Amino acid sequence: MKTSTYGDTSASRLAELKTCRTLPQFIALRARLIPEKIALRQFDRVANDWAQVSYAELYSRICAWRKALSALNLKRGARVAILLNNSVNAVLADQAVMANALIPVPLHAIDTAGSLSFIIGDSDAECLITNKYERWQSIAATGDVLPSLKTVVLTDEATPSNQSPLGPRVLGIDDWLALGNTVTDLPAGPEPEDLAAIVYTSGTTGKPKGVMLTHNNVVSNVLATLEHISPAPGPDYGFLSFLPLSHTFERTAGYYLPLGMGCTVTFTRSIMLLNEDLKLVRPDVLISVPRIYERIYARINDKLKKAPGYARWLFECCVNVGWRNFCRANRMPVPSSPFMWLDSVTGPILKKLVADKITRQFGGRLKVAIAGGAALNNRVARMFCGLGLAPIQGYGM
Repeated sequence: MKTSTYGDTSASRLAELKTCRTLPQFIALRARLIPEKIALRQFDRVANDWAQVSYAELYSRICAWRKALSALNLKRGARVAILLNNSVNAVLADQAVMANALIPVPLHAIDTAGSLSFIIGDSDAECLITNKYERWQSIAATGDVLPSLKTVVLTDEATPSNQSPLGPRVLGIDDWLALGNTVTDLPAGPEPEDLAAIVYTSGTTGKPKGVMLTHNNVVSNVLATLEHISPAPGPDYGFLSFLPLSHTFERTAGYYLPLGMGCTVTFTRSIMLLNEDLKLVRPDVLISVPRIYERIYARINDKLKKAPGYARWLFECCVNVGWRNFCRANRMPVPSSPFMWLDSVTGPILKKLVADKITRQFGGRLKVAIAGGAALNNRVARMFCGLGLAPIQGYGM
């Protein structure tokens, strides 16, 4: 069992997490037990370097955001729409909203203005947290009536001077946080059966529909997932987050789960730089949709087509031996081969010659690969299993 520099184990972290009944308790727990551990990392384009936030700092900033939200006099259970890319601010918004017993409505960052406006109106959101005034203006330009929306908060900009007096009040981040300076008492947190989010569907069969998830729904899902991953993410594990936080899959497996276990989550610079970020961040856990695995599969096959015959032969042998070993380990029928009796000898050699070179594309430290959102193609799954990176496939409605 892996022991961290803090002297604890993944098993002890899981035992600690089981004491939590709501999602805001996850970070509060880690801020108390491992305050100096890095919780989040993201690329700072101004400094041209990676910025990081410890669990103690993250919790402190969440409390400041909670005070600013309290100053808006939102009633318990009020909806707050969040339109942000994967970032530290997205976590701050989500956590502060939940901790004040309000309900986050995560919005897809690349959705159309019309769809965003519909969701804000349908959910009766009273506050919208986004990064730029331009984003709010595009939503307002749809002309939809949003009677419940009273406040728009901009995380990356100052309060605009040219805002319309007819719409909701728009506040820049500094002015909004300053509202919380007079707040002394924070509201009571949520109960397990309170809503933790209203996550809207894509709307492929009509208008998007809001799925209501309680804290108990998500907490129990996190714990059940950890019980089925062996080994569970340990204290020194790192995650690379690139799937949208507006989707339940990433929220659960790539955000709540790692922060609950005291791991470090790094937000990718962009999906276009994902290959580079995998090598830079060197994650222990990769959470992805099948399209990413299929893209890597296609890239490997393209390279093999241009490679010498012996290289293609070695790759095929590596996958076949690895697949047979995977079948043995999982008590599945083992495909017959005249050379299968040599697998225990050739396996380690082929791993070093072939598999390790390919897995270095993922940073070289990958221990857990999770695929979800759709079914993973059998050929793709078989190749990754053969290379020693067996994807855990998740399914949920």
